[in-house]
Amino acid sequence: FVLVQHEHQNRLTWAECILSCSVLSTSISELMQLILDGAGEYFSSSWNWFRVLACGLFWMGLYCKKRSVDDMDLSDERYYAAALFFMWMQVLHLLSVHKALGPLVIAFSRMR
Repeated sequence: FVLVQHEHQNRLTWAECILSCSVLSTSISELMQLILDGAGEYFSSSWNWFRVLACGLFWMGLYCKKRSVDDMDLSDERYYAAALFFMWMQVLHLLSVHKALGPLVIAFSRMR
């Protein structure tokens, strides 16, 4: 069952090219921070784990998209979705220190 049917192409769209440049700059920045801080100190922060996971999942999605031979193979979109989750977690972390939005983010995180 397909909710939205679209043509799955191996070519990158312009949006994916822009996003790839952004993720590439983030990946290089994180790699430099890892080299300068050392692995022990770098991975002691959970937010660095989120950044590494987000970048890694994005690159896995890009790899799967380029290697896809089957039009119904949507594994690249699964990787993109997981990377987007970790990217949004970083945005929520940044918003938690905002004076107006912080309490709202904290309230949503405590809802179960």
